[in-house]
Parts: sequence; structure tokens; C-alpha cells
Amino acid sequence: NTGSGRFLTVPGDSVYKLSIGGMTCGHCSSRVKKALAAVEGVVSVEVELESGLATVVGTTTTAALITAVENTGKTAKAVETVQPQALKAATTQTVVLRVGGMTCGHCSARVEKALMAVKGVTSAQVELKSGLATVAGTAGVSALIEAVVGVGKTAETAVVNATAPTAKPPSTVLRVSGMACEHCQVKVHNALMAVTGVISAEVDLTS
Repeated sequence: NTGSGRFLTVPGDSVYKLSIGGMTCGHCSSRVKKALAAVEGVVSVEVELESGLATVVGTTTTAALITAVENTGKTAKAVETVQPQALKAATTQTVVLRVGGMTCGHCSARVEKALMAVKGVTSAQVELKSGLATVAGTAGVSALIEAVVGVGKTAETAVVNATAPTAKPPSTVLRVSGMACEHCQVKVHNALMAVTGVISAEVDLTS
């Protein structure tokens, strides 16, 4: 299974973060995602076009993931690898931050990229309209706020929901019809993220 919201690690899994270069459209990110998902040992993949970051969960190697990306004509470099021991020892949590100062999609993309770069973060979703950033992982709240401030925005804690290391939040796959463009994709994504209890969502236009 691939996609946002399915970073459900089991004993032996590692979390790999890669910085992807050369992606210019949704087709590019879909190709990279498909290539990473095909690597032996990979159990879930998320590729963010705007931030240029890929988060992979599984029992593989960084070298294998980079090779898979390069085979699609893109570049990749390792940002972070969290080993199974660290995942087991750390308590995962979902943090919602209220972000101030975002006025455009470029702003929200910068904030999301900064949050994804924080050590211990496994997923981040930044909503421009609501001004909320939802972050999952083992990173501390102070580190997340510092990352947002580092890109010239303000941040304060809205919600912190700690979960046990072995907790596995349910994931749901929906088949959505009627999407004809990226604007449709964004509208569906924003609607899903507005639902109470949703931690993260990914809408794939190409599939």
C-alpha cells in the first residue's frame, strides 16, 4: 500500500526521507512514487511535489531507493533514515500547528518543506486556507515551531495527540470520480483534511 496517512511501521521497518530533484508536475511525482513503491521491501511511499520530499517506510536501503529514483530520470539524496530501534523507542504523536503569515501556495509549500525536514517527522500537511499544519512523527513541538519560524512565519500549538508506538490509526482508500484537473484534486484533498480525526490525506489524480 502506498500513500499519505499509511506510515504504519512494524518491527523491522525503517523510515527513509529523500530529497527529489527534477520533479515539475504531478506526472513526475507519480512516476517517482511508483518507482519507489516497486523497490523490494517498501511498504508505503509518499512523494510531495511542492516540497520535493519523498518519505518511504520499509526494510530496504537508501542506495536502492536512490537508484530507483534515478532510473526515472530524477535525482535523489538522503535526508534522514530512522532505524527500527529508534522507531520502537520513540512515541509517535500528531501535532496540529496554527501557522500565521501564509498568503499563498508558495508560503504553505515552504512551511511544509521546513516541517518535513525536521528530524523525526514522517508526514506533514499544511493547509493554506485554514492556516493549519498537521504533523505526524516523533519530533518535539518546539522543533516544529522553530522550523516554521525559520521560514519567516509564526506558529502556535493547536492540538497535540500522543499515541503509543504500536498504535496503528486506520486508513481508508476511496475511489473518487469526476476529478478532471489538479484544481479538483486540491478541492477533494482540502475537503478530506477538514474532516475531524483525519491526520493526513493524499489524492492521486493519475490513478
